[in-house]
Amino acid sequence: MNLSRFAIMLCVCCVAIAGCSQKEKPYVEKPIRDLYDEALNFYKNGKYVDAADAFDEVERQYPSSSWAARAQILSAYSLYKAQKFDRAISTIDTFITLHPASPFICYAYYLRGFCYYTDIQAALFDRESAEAALNSFEELMRRFPASEYAYDAKFKCNFLREHLATQEMVAGRFYMNKKSYVGALKTFASFVEQHPQSCYVPEALYRIVECKIALGLSESARHTASFLGHNFPKSEWYRLCYEKIQKFAPYVTQARNVRSADKKK
Repeated sequence: MNLSRFAIMLCVCCVAIAGCSQKEKPYVEKPIRDLYDEALNFYKNGKYVDAADAFDEVERQYPSSSWAARAQILSAYSLYKAQKFDRAISTIDTFITLHPASPFICYAYYLRGFCYYTDIQAALFDRESAEAALNSFEELMRRFPASEYAYDAKFKCNFLREHLATQEMVAGRFYMNKKSYVGALKTFASFVEQHPQSCYVPEALYRIVECKIALGLSESARHTASFLGHNFPKSEWYRLCYEKIQKFAPYVTQARNVRSADKKK
């Protein structure tokens, strides 16, 4: 079930009896039906922030009502539609705290992750939001592994992990371009450890070999190249790595001979 279908279903339920209001808004007591009708009219007319305020007013005036939880989750969804992600997430966090047993709790976790997920696209893939989205979706899958939302969350997690991995590769390449080989080596080594399933692992291993050669760590470079060849023998990065190791092989052999001579002495 997608976000829109869920919201429509909730709205239909709410109409049967027919959100955070601005602090300066005066308190005007109204029947719960009138509050819901007002909120739904705002939503249908695309006035999502006004709809959120109206749904929050339901929760404010009728906190003990069975409709308070519905109003709060609809408020969060309205804020999501308005791209007010920070406020939507804050509303969802409050909902999760107050209504842990709600039938909408699974959707709340999904919507929170989706707010972060949409926000990273709007902000050109902000790393902090990407990590928050990943954490939210992973928590959803841990708590509700059999839910329909967990299936979609799994695919989004795969995308987010690869996105975060890509950012680390960009950082490592930046160090390489600056010839800051120590920083690049640390970045690529960390990448391989933290993202072993990434499609960028062969390139990261090749970059590690480059860094080690540049730093004079030829023997260690050969070991990394062997690891690359063993795990990714058909990779283009292994071919490049093999050529680079062959190019520097005389220097490695010379270094071995010098060490052997020193030992004999």
